[in-house]
Amino acid sequence: MDESIKFTIIIPVFNTQKYLYQCIESVVNQKYKNLEIIIINDGSTDGSEMVINSFLEKYPNITYVKQNNHGLAYTRNKGIGLATGDYIYFMDSDDYISLDLFYDLAQVINDNKYEAILFDAKSFFDTEFKNKKTNLTNYSRHNYGDYRRGIELFSAQMKNNEFYSSACLYVVRRDVFEKNNLKFIEGILHEDELFTVKLIISLGKVIHINKPYFKRRIRSGSIMTSGKLRGKFEGYFITLKELIEIYTNFNFMNKFDRLMFKKKIKDIYRQLIKLIHSDDTVITHNESKELKKIEKQFHYFGVSGFLFAYLKPVYDFLNKLQKR
Repeated sequence: MDESIKFTIIIPVFNTQKYLYQCIESVVNQKYKNLEIIIINDGSTDGSEMVINSFLEKYPNITYVKQNNHGLAYTRNKGIGLATGDYIYFMDSDDYISLDLFYDLAQVINDNKYEAILFDAKSFFDTEFKNKKTNLTNYSRHNYGDYRRGIELFSAQMKNNEFYSSACLYVVRRDVFEKNNLKFIEGILHEDELFTVKLIISLGKVIHINKPYFKRRIRSGSIMTSGKLRGKFEGYFITLKELIEIYTNFNFMNKFDRLMFKKKIKDIYRQLIKLIHSDDTVITHNESKELKKIEKQFHYFGVSGFLFAYLKPVYDFLNKLQKR
């Protein structure tokens, strides 16, 4: 097979010694070999560096960077700056990927030069997490195929509630980042929620493949299962305001795309309200005033949004009736 396409895999690492070997092994053992692997140790205090070092001599295509702790967004942005591949992939260091991922994607790219390829994932419980009352996220989707514009794929997936914001579910042509000045917002949680939307609406030709190449581990202590409510609120609130700004200024080609983008804003709004219902101290007085202005601007995001925010028992009851 022609291996002229070069993929850059960016792996931020922070205290994931227990899972890191499986993660790196799934990358270095890929069927496709034209890979640039950038591992950035973001100030780990466990034995992660020892695991990384065990791969360095054997695999010269690994670039290892060590830094003080700056967080996931900063580290991914640094990886983008270091990348030299034609396409970029973001890998989480506690997960792993199928060994045929880049082989299959290279074949698709060779057939048609897409700006990005989206694919699916399968979640699994870490051993220590199995007995906790947590549901597995379903990352499987319909097979959407290819679209001329990224926002068309975004809208199609939003219509079916199948748009997932994880940065680990796509590869993107490197020049897309440069042309659109795309970066992760640093210092917030859930940075993927905003970044992935900004990315997909900037894309031209794009394709989705409904194969679960990415294997996502559900474990305690990860960002996704962390209980830091205030940090989560801040991340979602920044995302909400940024998405509203995009919604206001973006040149939507049709009403359907506009409606689906508004649906995404509504989803983020609901995440905020959930957090406030969990603990009303997560929101400050000024943020509460700002949120109320947003709610009025969007007419409480429709009747369901109003019920969700202010009459949640009624909302839950109607939801149950709908599902019967």
